[in-house]
Amino acid sequence: MGRRDQVELYELQLNIVQASLGDRIEVPTVDGPVLVSIPAGTQYGQTFRLSGKGIPHVRTGRRGDQFVVAQIVVPKDLNSNQKALLKQVGGLTGKPEKVGKGFFEKLRQAINLD
Repeated sequence: MGRRDQVELYELQLNIVQASLGDRIEVPTVDGPVLVSIPAGTQYGQTFRLSGKGIPHVRTGRRGDQFVVAQIVVPKDLNSNQKALLKQVGGLTGKPEKVGKGFFEKLRQAINLD
C-alpha cells in the first residue's frame, strides 16, 4: 500500500436556497473555521477540497486535505406560502431540470442502443 496523506471529511448541510444561489459558509477545520465559497447550482454530494487543511500526518507532520461534501437538506414542514413559492420555482411540471448525459448514456446513443 502506498503512502497517503491524512484526509478529513466534513459533511456540510445546505438548504435549497444556499445550494441553488450559492453562499459563503464557515467550515470547521483543525486550525479553526475557514470561509468556503459554495457556487450556485451545488448538487448533493458535490465535493470541495481544502488543500492543506486536513489532519497532520503522524510521522511527517505534513498536512493532508480536508474534503467538504455538500448535503442538501430538504425541509419537511412547509406552510402553504412556502409550498406555493417552491411550486413557482419548480415550474408547472415539478420535474427536475434535465441533467446532462453521462458516459454510458452517450455510449448507448453512439452505438444506437437508444
